[in-house]
Amino acid sequence: MRHSSFLSLPPELQCMVKDAISPSDLRTHVCLYLSDPSCAALYDSLRDADTFWQHLCWSCGLGMLPDEELGDITWREIALKCVESDGFCTHPQCGESLLEYNRERMRESAKYMAPGEVLLVDDDFRDYYEDVSLDAHRVFGRVSFRERYPSGVYHYGRPLPVDDDAYLRIDAAGVPAPIPAGSARAYLGQHPLVSRSFATAAPIYNLYILPICDVNMYPEFIDRRSRAVTVYDIL
Repeated sequence: MRHSSFLSLPPELQCMVKDAISPSDLRTHVCLYLSDPSCAALYDSLRDADTFWQHLCWSCGLGMLPDEELGDITWREIALKCVESDGFCTHPQCGESLLEYNRERMRESAKYMAPGEVLLVDDDFRDYYEDVSLDAHRVFGRVSFRERYPSGVYHYGRPLPVDDDAYLRIDAAGVPAPIPAGSARAYLGQHPLVSRSFATAAPIYNLYILPICDVNMYPEFIDRRSRAVTVYDIL
């Protein structure tokens, strides 16, 4: 349907078209919202408009970042920013490929959880959520970090923030592939879809990270309470 044809439809039919879009199709909803002020009004006029965007982000496996709280940012703003800056990214670890991976994980989690729900992992967790998957996000196996100096830190002795340190590899098998000529590294700060993705298949408030093999690190307990743990939190 052409854009002008859609705008010429009565509001009732426009709403029917909007409602026919999958409730997990983030890109299409955002593109429709941004296409015209009258289209934005279809969403803004909803009784609880931001809950719509929250459930849409949740169904795509996307959460909030550190220092973000409702009131300072809305779920609509999160959805729009993600699609505008990253929704059509062609990197193999991002864009629609990532969204479809996240959606599939959330479709499975939705069998046991309500839209927008985040789980608290405690001693009784498996008694209530025996079949809920907490598998780690695939991107953890496809991220590398900048080379460090022998001291373990960067130039001038200052570590970089994860936004400018972690970057997405283009391989899928764990063996770093060369970056194509003329291409720049895809750093995490440039890819909000990756940063905001839930760290586990089912979104959870807290998790415990243990050292593996000979990695020089201490156990770490991550507890967000007010939001789900994301890829950004782990990296």
